[in-house]
Amino acid sequence: MIFRMFTLLLIVSTLHFQNPLMANCGGCSRGQGLVSEATSSAATAGLPGLAGAAGLPGLAGVPGVPGPAGPQGSPGLPGGLLDYGMVFALSQGLPAPNVSGSQKILWNEGNDQFAPGSTFTHVAGSTDVVINSVGTYIARYIASVDSGNVVNPAAVPTAFAIFFGNSLLPGSDRSTSIANAANTQLNVAGEVIFRVDASQVGLAVTVQNLGANTNIGTYLPAHTAASLFIQKISSN
Repeated sequence: MIFRMFTLLLIVSTLHFQNPLMANCGGCSRGQGLVSEATSSAATAGLPGLAGAAGLPGLAGVPGVPGPAGPQGSPGLPGGLLDYGMVFALSQGLPAPNVSGSQKILWNEGNDQFAPGSTFTHVAGSTDVVINSVGTYIARYIASVDSGNVVNPAAVPTAFAIFFGNSLLPGSDRSTSIANAANTQLNVAGEVIFRVDASQVGLAVTVQNLGANTNIGTYLPAHTAASLFIQKISSN
């Protein structure tokens, strides 16, 4: 038994002195193995962090070079009133004239109410106001009408419109009716914008009764039974 123990101690001592590095490291071999095991695979990525605060705005860039000018636009309409004319039908205290159906109003006054130009021509007492130049115009009329001295059995239909040449200008026609009572009065008025081209120069503007026989009354100021005002607003 003693011999066996001595032999075992001799073997251990021999192995110890044959590996001086292991003896001196004091367990380094095991520590290095643990480090190797810990770094043998990549670690799992962590969660992304919160977004940082926005940075300050950058400086404004240098202005670009101006682009080329575009084509010139077409000329606009000339400003102001180019020409005008106004005519009247006056009762002057006389019995109200009667305008039968499809009859035109006679303008017995107003030739002095024209602009100095020669755009319009009117003969006193005629129905026509002639237009002598190309352009765009506005025409307005107003007529005071009454039922006369006789009570009518029913309301009297009343309608007027502006004609240029033989054509009614759409939008200028106005219609109403006079009550069935003696001396009932009311005003009828309308206006329209229209264009006169070269082929229409010399045609006349008129105001025509489209309704039943109608008395032109004296309700308007200065006993004006009716009036027609025309303006030239453009030469185009």
